[in-house]
Amino acid sequence: ENRINWSLQAIQSASDLSSMERQEFDQAGQALSQIKQWLDEAESFMRSIVSLKKNLDAAKRDAPGEIQAAQTDIQAAGEYVSRYDEDIREGLETDLAAAGQVLSQAQQELSKQKPDYLDIVKLAKRANASADKILEQARSEREEAVRLREKAASSLRDATAAVSKAAEYIEDHRSDVESGAKAHLRDARANLESAKDARTLQDRITYAGQAESEADSAYRDAKSDVSDAEERRRPVVVVTSTPSYHSNWGTTRTTPSRHDDGPSGGTSSWGSRGGGLGGGTSNWGTHGGGLGGGSSPFGGSKGGGLSGGTSKW
Repeated sequence: ENRINWSLQAIQSASDLSSMERQEFDQAGQALSQIKQWLDEAESFMRSIVSLKKNLDAAKRDAPGEIQAAQTDIQAAGEYVSRYDEDIREGLETDLAAAGQVLSQAQQELSKQKPDYLDIVKLAKRANASADKILEQARSEREEAVRLREKAASSLRDATAAVSKAAEYIEDHRSDVESGAKAHLRDARANLESAKDARTLQDRITYAGQAESEADSAYRDAKSDVSDAEERRRPVVVVTSTPSYHSNWGTTRTTPSRHDDGPSGGTSSWGSRGGGLGGGTSNWGTHGGGLGGGSSPFGGSKGGGLSGGTSKW
């Protein structure tokens, strides 16, 4: 309205300046340029006002719903945080309280005689977005806490089993197990107790992992100690071959004894006793104790076998 009024006044002034009496055409042209600028601004303002009216009407229509939506989401986030409080950090509760304050500002603006509906919608949407973000983060932290608890429980269970396995093995073979394995077992037990007493889930997982590692080392070293001990206790078996020899003066034997009680006796150049089944053969005489007796080229012999021996003498 101001720009329209200014333009009407400027038109009258431009008309006077361009009259035949004054003929101040340059100043009249400047006034016309100013009039055009004011009218352009007035037209732009009118477009903005029309658009603003549409936005205001939409905001006025949507404001109550936006406030209700924000209130619902803030309540849902608050209930979730309260239900799983131990799994959710306290910072989210602070953020939730801040979102509630923003929503209160929107509600107070709506209660005014001439509310700023655009501001109400903006505040309500901001509170709603904060509530959605808080709820998303709360759920994420809750799920992470559940996974962490499950991991902590499984880690503690695995560590307990490993320590028990190592302890039982070392107890069963305590006389063969060296100090190194026992030291690992002591460390494993200490870490296992620390895991049970841990105040945070992450600490429990860490201590349980160390306990399982030490227990595995104890078991591995103990098995190596037992294996070494069994190897030391194992009897040494020496395998040797029985020597044999041949003599021109005696008998060919498989053992270094004078009498041969084997199945066939022996062979000698000067004489010997053959106690085998076939007796013995001698150049000078022999006793043949085998079934076939003995044979000698020089003298008689005693044939101890079934047929006696043969002698040249």
